[in-house]
Amino acid sequence: MAYGQGRLLKGRSILTAVIEMPVRQNASLLAGSKLVILGPLIAIAGGRWGSYLGLGGTPVYFADLAVGVGALLLLSASLGERSEAGSESGRVPRSLWFASSCMAVVLVIGLIRTPSLSLFTARDALPFFYLLLIPLFYRAIQTLGRDTSFRWLRNAAIVHLVWFAPAVFKVLPEITIPFFGGTPAFSPRGDFDLMICGLTIVVVAADKKMRTSWRVILVLITLVAAFSNGSRAGLIAAFAVVGVVLIISRPFSDPARGLLRFGLSALAVVPLTAIIILLVVDPPEWAVAVQKLLPSDSSVYQSGQNTWNARISAWQLIANYASADGGAVSFGFGFGSFPIRDSGAVQYLSGDVAVRAAHNFLVTWFAFTGLVGVGFVVLALVAWAVATVPAAFSMRGTNAIGLGLVVGVLVAAVAGVILESPFGYMTFALAIAFAAQRQELSSGEAPGNLKDFSTSLPSPRRER
Repeated sequence: MAYGQGRLLKGRSILTAVIEMPVRQNASLLAGSKLVILGPLIAIAGGRWGSYLGLGGTPVYFADLAVGVGALLLLSASLGERSEAGSESGRVPRSLWFASSCMAVVLVIGLIRTPSLSLFTARDALPFFYLLLIPLFYRAIQTLGRDTSFRWLRNAAIVHLVWFAPAVFKVLPEITIPFFGGTPAFSPRGDFDLMICGLTIVVVAADKKMRTSWRVILVLITLVAAFSNGSRAGLIAAFAVVGVVLIISRPFSDPARGLLRFGLSALAVVPLTAIIILLVVDPPEWAVAVQKLLPSDSSVYQSGQNTWNARISAWQLIANYASADGGAVSFGFGFGSFPIRDSGAVQYLSGDVAVRAAHNFLVTWFAFTGLVGVGFVVLALVAWAVATVPAAFSMRGTNAIGLGLVVGVLVAAVAGVILESPFGYMTFALAIAFAAQRQELSSGEAPGNLKDFSTSLPSPRRER
């Protein structure tokens, strides 16, 4: 027994060393951090098809591979290092550790209840595994530097726009890439891609190193592409991303540039107001998302309403199906089970028996882990809010953008298959890591410092 406890404590100390060790200019540490961040950025840049790029015919995907290899490099960099007391700015917030503990509990519940081990089991469990690793993403950003991490995020968002805009207007056809996954490249995924459009707007607007003319052009292209897609959840999520960043950044409160920003914004109000009125009064054919949001007798709006009503009916069927089994109400049917199909809810979603998500992350996870599992998910959400909201309002900058993306993912996940999918849970994990960052690291601790972060948002304040 003592030997087993010793091994357990030793394993825990190694994991703690990976996350809590002081940031060092170590080649393995730096390479591992880059790979850990690169994984979610592949999903952001490519959307759904990007997250499924991998070795064809195998469950090996490049985004997962990057995170896995990066995590191993971080582990190898920590071996032989003595655990030292890092600065407060270098410590992972306790609330993130608590949330990871909650994810571990949910993971155990789903695995214990699984009817049989299969690839479906791994697929259903992966979201919780990634969310459990959020402290690792947090540490990777601190190692790489927040300004460098932000530039990577900005570049990923621009890459997404480069293919998404022409794909929406059917200029760029879908392409099947042999040997690299079964999802065609350049295939849009409305809810997620529109949310990334919101991210693109804020990261482009925040980059003062980019020419103003290019920033305006990119924002306009992003807006047209977003309004042309047919996802209501995605459009609302995009507005949520932009809205959260604006609320936190308070761009007009800066004594030095607030008046200038207000004047420039006022000049843009007139044409923007005219465009919005035109879209609302008589939405053009290309503004599919607007037609779905505005009540009317149009077939597009009615189709959107029918879709929403069908999802509510599906959620009710899943709840009733679980209620018939006392154990399932408390602990779900387990990972790898088929509650969406077996409850009959699939007929209200797409009719495809391969569908495994209820288009609402809480309903899906209730089906797999029951009320107990969802309870721990809610606790984790509260812990993530504690870690991110105060930090975002205090630090602003990249923290505000991270929190905006967190809110955007949650908004889209209420009515879509986002947090159950790799492109969604990877983005969510990285966004929380950005939003939760604390004080700036001392110069020399990491390559790239927030002091060098060139942004039009108000400068972040140091915590004292």
